[in-house]
Amino acid sequence: EKCGYSSTSYFINTFRQYYGVTPHQFAQHSPGTFS
Repeated sequence: EKCGYSSTSYFINTFRQYYGVTPHQFAQHSPGTFS
């Protein structure tokens, strides 16, 4: 809720659709790794 999403699952799915990876995977890599 703190970032405007009603559920964690919805946020993760939306994030994955946009970036192609989960937030956890994204955080494990340095910025700029994904394009």
